[in-house]
Amino acid sequence: MRKPEIFLYVLLSCCFLRNIDCRRPTKPDCSLVRCARCPENHLAVTSVNECCPRCIPQCFCPEYLKNYCPKVGYLLLGESVVIDFGTRECKCIGVNKIKCVSTCPKIPPTCKHIARPLDGCRLCACPTENGNFISAGQSVKDRCKICNCPREGGDLQCTHIC
Repeated sequence: MRKPEIFLYVLLSCCFLRNIDCRRPTKPDCSLVRCARCPENHLAVTSVNECCPRCIPQCFCPEYLKNYCPKVGYLLLGESVVIDFGTRECKCIGVNKIKCVSTCPKIPPTCKHIARPLDGCRLCACPTENGNFISAGQSVKDRCKICNCPREGGDLQCTHIC
């Protein structure tokens, strides 16, 4: 028999003669398999088609991250959480190694005014008369005026339209 005929014979005998669905992998017989235990700080995750679990490194969340960790007190390798009103991202990069980096955009050196909101990133802006701010490059329209904040922030540039 040639290779295509052998393949066809195996396929037919598997699927039709033995009444087995060849498209679905069968669960392996794990009765004689002895699995090693996962090392400390690793999570055992077993897949349907495997006898032994895969050991995934994990990071135990320090106290300042406890409320953010999606699993009870830890992150898996590669998982991350966003904290501090979205201003920092902390990621598990190795066994018990969590690295946090800022998610905030860099403020250009040409910025004339930096706003410091209580719940977010510092940003280049223009202060308003009522103590608020408008982000650099943005415009606001009032009933009788349009105000633009230049890209470098600083003072609002307003035009009266009434």
